[in-house]
Formats: sequence, structure tokens, C-alpha cells
Amino acid sequence: MPRLLVTGCGRSGTAYTARVLQLHGLDIGHEQVGNDGTVDWHAASRLDDFADYVVVHQVRHPLRAIASITTLSAASWRFIARHTAALANAALLRRAASHWFMWNRLIEQRGYPIRRVEQLGNWLGELLAPFNIVPDVSKLMQVPITLNTRSGHYTKITWASLEALDRKLCARIYDKARQYGYTPWADTEGSNV
Repeated sequence: MPRLLVTGCGRSGTAYTARVLQLHGLDIGHEQVGNDGTVDWHAASRLDDFADYVVVHQVRHPLRAIASITTLSAASWRFIARHTAALANAALLRRAASHWFMWNRLIEQRGYPIRRVEQLGNWLGELLAPFNIVPDVSKLMQVPITLNTRSGHYTKITWASLEALDRKLCARIYDKARQYGYTPWADTEGSNV
């Protein structure tokens, strides 16, 4: 029986993806393992535990993700600090930017396919194929893109604000965004995810 892991950095749209997969009938947990697998950013810290899973590395546009990462709990920051050198004592925005870069790089080193959450409709079939389920794109419309949004708790991040914070880190994030297929200067790729 196939099992699926979708992982990425914190605040990369994992709750959204999990809900879409659940609507397709899969027993997929969000940050917990169901019979068919899990969608969990924490799993990136123990990828060897998922050796027999179909694994996909999900990314989200860095400006949206980093803004949302600033809302992570203290417990999440302690977890991140145990697994990466994500500038634990740095200012919140610098920690968030560092997490986006380092956590994605951690997963990327494994060579899993990298998919953008903003384009889930284009690769949903890839996730469902091992289960012989035909994707129903209308189910994407049933899940609000604001499913796990922490609205009102953070402000919009721009390339200029990242560059002012740390020019070298900003350049690395910009290059990584391009590598992942984003047009970085289009801050959000026309998506609210």
C-alpha cells in the first residue's frame, strides 16, 4: 500500500494540501500520520523515517511564507533550533527568512520533486496516482486558501525589507525562489496561498 509524505518549511501551505487530499478520500494527517500518509513540515527533520513513502517537497513563495513564518509558536522555534542553525537569537524576521532558506535546503538535498503549493492543481494528479484516484480540481475550490492563515498577525514582506535586513540572505532566498520556478519580482505569483 502506498504512503505519501508532503513536507516543506513551516507555513508552506501544508494544512491546505492535507485538506485537499482528505477531500479526495485519503486518510492523510496534517502533522500526524494517517493510513495513507501525512503532510507535515516537521517530518523534514527525520526523513529517514519515511524511506518507503512517496515524498514531495512543497514550497511556497518566500515572501508569503516568511511573513507567515513570523507567526510560529515558541515551541516551533525550539523545534527548528534543534534541527538547523536558524539564528535562534536573531530578530523574528531574520529568523523567519533563515528558516525558509535553511529548511527548504535541508529537504532539497534529498532530491525529492519540488512542487509549488500555488500550483497544486497542476500536480495533484501526481500525488493521487499511487492511490489510483483521479484528481477532482473542483475540490481545490472547496478548501479556502486562507485555511490556516494567521491574518492580522503579520505584515507584508517585500524584497526591499529583506534586503535591508540582510543583503546576503535576501540574495540567497531570491536565487532559491528562482530555482523553484518563481518569478521572484512578482511578489506573490498572483496567488493568495
